[in-house]
Amino acid sequence: MALIDVYTDRNQRTEQTIEKKEAHAQGLWHRVFTCLVINPEHKTAFLQKKTPNRYSFERPDHMDVTVGGHYEAGEDVEAGIREMREEIGIDAAFGDLVSIGERQTSVVLAKDYDNNEFQHIFLLPTKRSLEDFHFADSEVRGLVEIPIQEGIDLMQGYRDELGVNGIFTKDDGTKEIQELLISRDDFVPAYLKTDEFMIRLFVAAKRHLDGEDARYLYW
Repeated sequence: MALIDVYTDRNQRTEQTIEKKEAHAQGLWHRVFTCLVINPEHKTAFLQKKTPNRYSFERPDHMDVTVGGHYEAGEDVEAGIREMREEIGIDAAFGDLVSIGERQTSVVLAKDYDNNEFQHIFLLPTKRSLEDFHFADSEVRGLVEIPIQEGIDLMQGYRDELGVNGIFTKDDGTKEIQELLISRDDFVPAYLKTDEFMIRLFVAAKRHLDGEDARYLYW
């Protein structure tokens, strides 16, 4: 299993490396790559649905960021782009990403799973449609495409439900488009509370599409 670097709570790299599972068990600080893929033409964002039973604890099948993963020991921020290929089959260059900030987050998901992370957060604008993604990682079950403004309204409680499309891997390995009716309950609950991470991420995506300077989007 690959090792990751350990950081202090002030985002300073230590000399220690450790397995990812053990880092979470001990609640050690580390860095992760986080990306929201958006389609500027459709003004939509793609959220990931994970394959069930991939964790040592029960984790509901909520919609999560498009791509997220840990940096391996010694990797710099640019190396995080490999997660795009590993999870959704996109060969993107780091220069294609739009950096929108860094987030320090601490949450206990289970008795032996503490998420103490510094997230490097990016947008990836693309003209790809749902059919153009390939789930190279068995952790990914599918993607859901959400209109950005309607998604913001849903997360803020201005509407109760939203009809969207998703693409999912079937038992035989093929993929199919499905129509879904989603509500606030389909998002990771913590992402709608505390610092309202998912709402802010969608707002940042909207502001980027409106032509604002990316350096000031997330905060």
